[in-house]
Amino acid sequence: MPKLDRKQMTYNVMMLSTALCLLQGCIPTAMVSTTAGIAMAGSDPRSFKGVMSDRQIKTQIHKNWLSSSIDLSIALDVMVWEGRVLLTGHVKRPEIRARAVHLAWKAPGVQEVLDHITVAGHSTPISYASDNLISTKIGTKLLFEKNVYSNNYGVRVQNNIVYLMGVALSQDELSHVTRIAQDTSSVEKIISYVRIMSPEEVTHFLKDKKTQPAKAAQPTSQGPSGQESEQDADDLIVEQN
Repeated sequence: MPKLDRKQMTYNVMMLSTALCLLQGCIPTAMVSTTAGIAMAGSDPRSFKGVMSDRQIKTQIHKNWLSSSIDLSIALDVMVWEGRVLLTGHVKRPEIRARAVHLAWKAPGVQEVLDHITVAGHSTPISYASDNLISTKIGTKLLFEKNVYSNNYGVRVQNNIVYLMGVALSQDELSHVTRIAQDTSSVEKIISYVRIMSPEEVTHFLKDKKTQPAKAAQPTSQGPSGQESEQDADDLIVEQN
């Protein structure tokens, strides 16, 4: 039997877990929330202090929700990067959504709250399974993509909409990551909150990595609002924030 490398074993486990979940008809809430974390295993471009701050913010938001209603913490999910908070999930009424956002802002260290909570009741097992499958596919593609530092990105999927957070070394790299998400089946829309590193940050990051990136990861002169000329969005909507 041929020996599998670590990445191949990770891929096999991810796909097997997803297949079993789909066959059993389960609701893989945790998998939808953490699949990107598998792709992000390893070094993190944020400082240790920054990582700990983001984790503390996430923990405090869940505590705030729990103090109000356990349903909030169950129905909603949080992703935090550099103090920017992405909220996703489903609630039944607008006032519940407003309360969730208000409580998120109360966590110390929050710089911005990106509210993508849907007022539409609960998701069905089918929609959860679809979102989980999309998230698994994107996370796996990023993990195996040589031209992308997958640990620099976070992914959330809700109602076939892909939310991207993190940092990119260049507009080229971000365009490549966006294209990977676009080419994933069932994706209807992509919303990006990825920040492009400054040249100084790129130099520091690469020095820490002690390796040189592939061409797609080389820094460019374009800023966060720059557009990559070869990008083809087809019929998908891509929002760059």
